Amino acid sequence: GGVENASVVGMVVKKTRDSPDPAGMRDVVTGTLDQWFAQLQANDDRAIMQSMNSLLQQGWLKGDDGTDRFLRIAVTVCFDRCLAGLEGPGPDDYTQIDCLAKFIVILVRYFEEWSRSTTMSKLGLVNKVLASIAKVMHTHQWERGDRTTFNQKPFHRLILHLLDLHDSVGDALVLSLADFLHAVQPRLVPGFSFSWLEIASHRNLMPRLLHTRGKGWGPFQRILVGFFRYLEPHLRIAQLTEPIKLLYKGLLRVLLILLHDFPEFLCEYHSSFCDVIPSSCIQLRNVILSAFPRHMLLPDPFTPQLKVDLLPEISKAPAMLSTYANALDKHPLFKAELDSYLRGRPNAVFLADLPAHLFLTSAGDIAAAGTRVNVPLINALVLYVASAAIAHNPQGPSKPPSAGGGALGLLI
Repeated sequence: GGVENASVVGMVVKKTRDSPDPAGMRDVVTGTLDQWFAQLQANDDRAIMQSMNSLLQQGWLKGDDGTDRFLRIAVTVCFDRCLAGLEGPGPDDYTQIDCLAKFIVILVRYFEEWSRSTTMSKLGLVNKVLASIAKVMHTHQWERGDRTTFNQKPFHRLILHLLDLHDSVGDALVLSLADFLHAVQPRLVPGFSFSWLEIASHRNLMPRLLHTRGKGWGPFQRILVGFFRYLEPHLRIAQLTEPIKLLYKGLLRVLLILLHDFPEFLCEYHSSFCDVIPSSCIQLRNVILSAFPRHMLLPDPFTPQLKVDLLPEISKAPAMLSTYANALDKHPLFKAELDSYLRGRPNAVFLADLPAHLFLTSAGDIAAAGTRVNVPLINALVLYVASAAIAHNPQGPSKPPSAGGGALGLLI
């Protein structure tokens, strides 16, 4: 069978409705895992398959809430054991994590042999596993002891193991992992920040997402914006602690890779990135704004008598995937007056009031943004007006810039 695959984020949010675990269930799950792990370490394939049948008979792989509970308890038990071992005086021991990863890999790779006993699809199983890991991470970060002692190493190791499932699940795996990274982004699980950035930029994740333009670009843009939002309060005041400095350097390296290998991605989402980068971060903004499509040949700026407004490309609207117009849609009255002005209806009052529209009025919004200026609205206004100018002058660059009607006049 194969029910619709719920997103990882949706399943993590659902944790608020989880009922308490039945008495003694953790002990039963622990005993089952111990049996499994002993067989895995002994490479006893026949016993492993018998244990899988036992899981099916216990109803833990049906694909319902019982499956969510079983996976969450299993992940919790393994992480608790691993963390206890890491806190000891001996060498780091990740046996529990490695066995858990192998257990998950076997369930996925042998899925066809037990698929008739579940309502899950193969991808649905992977999503439930990732959601269970995310729930345990949230619990360790916010509900257990000192929030500054989050140990990210076991979680990082397990996710790297799961990247190997690509040959069994296909490109849908990287989309699910992008959803997982959104659910455990640094603003939600700050103790996972370094591992998060390494996984997000991993050679088996980032290129696969960005090579599938239709599906992978949006999820990767979402997690990258989330990381910008996490760093923004620190970058805004320019007081960087050593961990934040390392994260900034790591982000800069990721952007340079994107600039070199996937410049179109930066081009088409530049607006959404610039909306969440403080204006003082000139270096970050310049890396993004210096991107141009690989098939495009830029004119030599030192060409004598270069007329930028006469270049053929000046009349073509750039491809953009950022939903920049959303910032204008939040101010419908302002947008209506703007559209009226761009249609050629002079309105001196609108021009006089225009600057006032570009400032935030709510004290909460000003505190959150760190400035009175509504940066997303200004960015959206510039792009919207420029697009209107190009639409007004479809014949190309043969006309002077004033042919853009009221649009270019507004920008000037």
